[in-house]
Amino acid sequence: MNAYLYNVAASFLFISLAIIGILGLFLNRLVIKKLFSIVGFARNVAVEKRYEKRIPVHGDDEIAILAVSINDMLEQIELKDRQKDEAGLKLSRSETYLKSIFDACPDAIFILDSESWKISDVNDSAVAIYGGRRLDFLGRDFAAFSNPEVEAVGQWLDKTRREGPQRFEQQTRRLDGSLFWAAFHVNFSLIGGESRFIVMTRDVSRRKQAEEDREKLQAQLLQAQKMEAVGTLAGGVAHDFNNLLQAMSGNIQLLQWNRHGDSPEAKRLNTVSRSIERATRLVRQLLLFSRKAVVKRERIDLNQIVTESVAMLERTIPRMIHVEVHLAADLWPIEADPVQVEQVLLNLGSNAADAMPDGGRLAFQTENVDLTADFARTHLDAEPGPYVLLCVTDTGCGMDKGTMDQIFDPFFTTKEVGRGTGLGLATVYGIIKNHGGSVLCYSEPSQGTIFRIYWPAALDQTTAAVHEPEPDFQRGPAVREPSGGLETILVVDDEADILELTAEALQSLGYAVLTASSGEEALALYAENKAGVDLIVLDLGMPGMGGRQCLRELVRLDSRVRVLIASGYAAASLSDEVRSDGAADFIAKPYQLADLVIRVREILETTNRS
Repeated sequence: MNAYLYNVAASFLFISLAIIGILGLFLNRLVIKKLFSIVGFARNVAVEKRYEKRIPVHGDDEIAILAVSINDMLEQIELKDRQKDEAGLKLSRSETYLKSIFDACPDAIFILDSESWKISDVNDSAVAIYGGRRLDFLGRDFAAFSNPEVEAVGQWLDKTRREGPQRFEQQTRRLDGSLFWAAFHVNFSLIGGESRFIVMTRDVSRRKQAEEDREKLQAQLLQAQKMEAVGTLAGGVAHDFNNLLQAMSGNIQLLQWNRHGDSPEAKRLNTVSRSIERATRLVRQLLLFSRKAVVKRERIDLNQIVTESVAMLERTIPRMIHVEVHLAADLWPIEADPVQVEQVLLNLGSNAADAMPDGGRLAFQTENVDLTADFARTHLDAEPGPYVLLCVTDTGCGMDKGTMDQIFDPFFTTKEVGRGTGLGLATVYGIIKNHGGSVLCYSEPSQGTIFRIYWPAALDQTTAAVHEPEPDFQRGPAVREPSGGLETILVVDDEADILELTAEALQSLGYAVLTASSGEEALALYAENKAGVDLIVLDLGMPGMGGRQCLRELVRLDSRVRVLIASGYAAASLSDEVRSDGAADFIAKPYQLADLVIRVREILETTNRS
């Protein structure tokens, strides 16, 4: 019985164990399958990075709990990955935005290594301003863009490291080696955790050029104002000199009228007269400088004047000076006084020869040029248009800036005492200005000198030659025995000596003479003796009313009044101006007394015939 029960129990236990084993094997396979499914899912998610996928959850067992946990983890990973993508997108957009700003900046920007100064990045403006391609800059030493003639950019970089941001302006070099003015702003900063120099440059060439042009124009304006003031002074001095010379020459002429030509006294008087003529020529140069001299203009070929002047120069300058002439074909004509143009050439040639005591080269060149508005904008006294350019070049000792600033000043000279009056270049300046031209000078010590003279071209073929009367001292020898008359002449001059000698000269020829020392006195005398005064000799430069106003009042008092104007101012337009005011004629001081009485006789006879 017991054995039976034992066998039954053993069989039940075996069957139970078998069932349990079978159930365990089944359950084990089911769990392992789910686990392997979860592992495979996780592996696929990891490979595909598809964090939005989820493990299906069934039941609430441990496997389900594991699946839920994995799904929660995937949800967090998906959230983090989405946030990462969004952050990356924002970062990319930010980088694109900053890069756009970097490249859109009109200033050139260089990013430099803080130690080697090598370029790690540049913007588009740097490429546009400095030339080349972006790759041409990367890895290049920024010091290569420095102008070696100024403080190196490297010194500014070091200063930036020590003291902070720096601003400065200097010339910098493009990739092709050309220089331009740039404004620099240098900063030292961290970029991506690394120290970098940020160098910004702006092309300021136009501003620098504008500043240079403005400074040049200001200097030209000051020079023009100075020359105008000196010219006014020179004109006034010339007027006073002419009055003095008139008094001297007039008295000499009165004495000569009463002396035989071969007598010792006459010879001495002739010597004094020649000295007065030399003084007259000196005054004439002052008048040329002050642009108050009369100009006789005609259409001329500058090439012909140059050829003739050079021929004269070659006979007077040392033979070791080689003269070259380069004349343009089909040169435009100019309207000028040929004598004065010749004087310009001879003065410049003579000065050039003096600057080459040991020999050298003297060159004359002509050409047609059209001055642009840009040129005129930077040269105060120039107007755009066609000009004939005359260049006079020498290889002499040259001049420094201090000397060049004074070369056109009257009486300024670098020559030894007695070797020059200092009026040569002043005369050149006055002649050129009087013709509406411009003169530019460039010179450096030991490098020679270049004068560039721009004469306005006379392209209008209908323009007639202009002939204005020359000053009377250019007429040559006076007539010794002029004829007189019995008319009454009123002489008006504030200079007592001139008044006396003029009256004496006219009286010696039979004229009745009244005198007045001012415009007011002349008006009063004429009002009292209107019917008895046949002619008035009137000085212009008098104190008080003055000659011009007196002339107008005389004409207003009597429209038929005959007035001969005498003046120490020989301005080119003065003769026409006084005639338009009612004067019969004009004579410039210092005049020959014989010329005066001839002019008086002509006016009286012409009026009598009419």
